[in-house]
Amino acid sequence: MMLDKELMVNQESNLPTIPDWAGAMCEQMGQSLRVMAEAIKATNESMEMLKRQMQQMVPLTRGQANALNKQIRERAIDLREQYCLSQQADASIATAIRKDVKLAAGTRSIDELPRALYGVYSDQVAMWDSYPVLKGIKQRYRGVKSNEP
Repeated sequence: MMLDKELMVNQESNLPTIPDWAGAMCEQMGQSLRVMAEAIKATNESMEMLKRQMQQMVPLTRGQANALNKQIRERAIDLREQYCLSQQADASIATAIRKDVKLAAGTRSIDELPRALYGVYSDQVAMWDSYPVLKGIKQRYRGVKSNEP
């Protein structure tokens, strides 16, 4: 039989040896498994990328949008006090902050901001301080009397 001819016994150890064609076949199977593993890894990476893109498409929840708007109003009050502006300037400062946040996100409203980046925009609001914008607001409200006690 052909199998008897190909399967030879090693005289020194009395163990069968692997014929050349079997070794080549094992090597080829190993290469195929490596290629398949790389394909699976690439698929997982692309699925992770799609997942991140999908998360960026989901807008803020109503609660997150309300919290961000509240944070904007509070930041406007802090900046008004810091720059000694009149109380009427709060709305203008808040509008300027909202405008910068929406411009950075490329959205038309706070409600459309991506949910996955809520923390980023919250930090942007907390750090917002544009001297040229606040200087313009100060000039606009220079003659306006404050209603503060």
